[in-house]
Amino acid sequence: MAGRPPQGGGASGGSVTAAPGVPAPPNTAAAASAAAGSAGSQNVAAPTPPAALRVKLSYKERRELDALPERIAALETEQSTLQSALADPSLWQRPPDEIRALQERHGAIETELFECLERWELLEAKAG
Repeated sequence: MAGRPPQGGGASGGSVTAAPGVPAPPNTAAAASAAAGSAGSQNVAAPTPPAALRVKLSYKERRELDALPERIAALETEQSTLQSALADPSLWQRPPDEIRALQERHGAIETELFECLERWELLEAKAG
């Protein structure tokens, strides 16, 4: 039994200390509390920006927001009418200037409709 290493204290034993030349692991409890302390100060500042984003709409913005659904509906109706006209084969027998004007108006409606939808989304988000 003299050739065996003692149990419990050798290299295969349950020793928790670090080997010589190997740095000890950081104190995880201290590191966790330090991280929690710095995170805690960040959590205090987090509610401030959302409160700052919630701004009451001005009178003009409120009226604009109220009018947008009606404006969007009118644009969609005009767009539908133009699409039907452009799909009609007899349209293409008309003068090219008239056809070009309808195509340009169709493109302008697309742009205006997109802008109205973006503005509506922005005002709705601002209103909260």
